[in-house]
Amino acid sequence: MPAVLAGFTVGITGDRRSDEQAELLRRRGAAVVHGPTIETRPLADGPELRQACESLLTEPPDLLVATTGVGIRSWMEAADGLGMGDGLRAVLAGSEVVARSPKAAGALLTAGLPLHWQAPGERTQDLLDHLAERDLTDVRVAVQRDGADEPALANELTARGARVVDVPIYRWFLPSEPAPAHRLLDALVNGHLDAITVTSSPALANLFTLAAGRTDVDAVHAALTAEVLVACVGPVCSASARAAGISRIVEPARFRLGSMVKRLTDALAATAWCL
Repeated sequence: MPAVLAGFTVGITGDRRSDEQAELLRRRGAAVVHGPTIETRPLADGPELRQACESLLTEPPDLLVATTGVGIRSWMEAADGLGMGDGLRAVLAGSEVVARSPKAAGALLTAGLPLHWQAPGERTQDLLDHLAERDLTDVRVAVQRDGADEPALANELTARGARVVDVPIYRWFLPSEPAPAHRLLDALVNGHLDAITVTSSPALANLFTLAAGRTDVDAVHAALTAEVLVACVGPVCSASARAAGISRIVEPARFRLGSMVKRLTDALAATAWCL
């Protein structure tokens, strides 16, 4: 593969699939600074997940809302570990199933579960708009939560009259070892990064949270809002970036890791031709 990114340095803010992302960039000649601003921790051994599975086995849901591929895969693996996997898949197979993203849809099909509808834009709001067309009063809904602290989607459906079982699979945190993230921020403010990649809105939020505790916080904001190219994996990340004042954003037409790297490669290579 031509080293079209030779001379460019890209910062990676994500934790999941970071090795794959770094390899894609290095194959194209880029130098990589990996400073994860987020840490994803599984909740497979926690009581909340066990209780949610037991509740669904006792009273199956009418509707299953799947939000992430990793969440569905991890849920099925955890349920198998708890000895509930076959029973859980059986009761979920009898539900109406909607998915927020293609990854969630793919994980459902891999698990042998049906898929009745998929959100076109991979946004939670798409799900809510779709479900606004029906009366949810007393409808039993299982919501596979993403890594957010609060069950916002479950709460919204509860407010619409549904009886919701929130299913927490994993949780997003600030990195327990923040030194790599601060090295990324050092590279950012010292002008050593040409771009950063953002694969989740929480990773971007955490970047600003980490920056807020630094003496050079203004320089971090200046670099992100004016100097560095920010590659976002999809429209949700892009919207978060724009809300933070970032304008130099690239986003792939297909919301996938490889497509994001390809889009970033094209954008950086185009700047090289302009130099």
